[in-house]
Amino acid sequence: MRKSLLHLCVFLISANIVCGSFVFGANKKNSGLGYGSGNAFVGAEVGVGTWNSISVGVIAGYQHYFKSSWQFANMRHGVRGYGALGWGLSWGSANSLLIRVGADWTIDFNPQSKNVWGAFAGLSLGSYGVFSNPSIFLLGWGANIGGSFEINRTHRFEILLGGGYHFLSARYLFKF
Repeated sequence: MRKSLLHLCVFLISANIVCGSFVFGANKKNSGLGYGSGNAFVGAEVGVGTWNSISVGVIAGYQHYFKSSWQFANMRHGVRGYGALGWGLSWGSANSLLIRVGADWTIDFNPQSKNVWGAFAGLSLGSYGVFSNPSIFLLGWGANIGGSFEINRTHRFEILLGGGYHFLSARYLFKF
């Protein structure tokens, strides 16, 4: 099971990088991205946690940075909304489908740099369906707080702690 999970994660991340590079033009570096603007993103995530032992999935959304008059202390902040689709793996037979939407408040500590450190916090709502018993379909929630590192204004890596769907997760996001 671990080997198949590893292969699935490698596939999701590889497909995301290839699609991002060819479809969305990874050589275009969003150098003008600043205050009062935004960008879309796609990505992959792996989590361990409260509803499943392990989950893997894809995420997509839109990030918007507030206008310059709303910024403070030379940091850039904004909001993002996203949708995520995940596959939950349990040690038993309760594998599941996780579907959720969420919103985060984000802050970038050094937005003037090409490599940016940041943080975020947010909430998500969604559903949880168990494959082995289709009659089990639950509504759920998630709350998270985490840190991020963005390379060259395009590749964003995140680690988050939370409650609800995940206890600990890692994400890769491609911004375009």
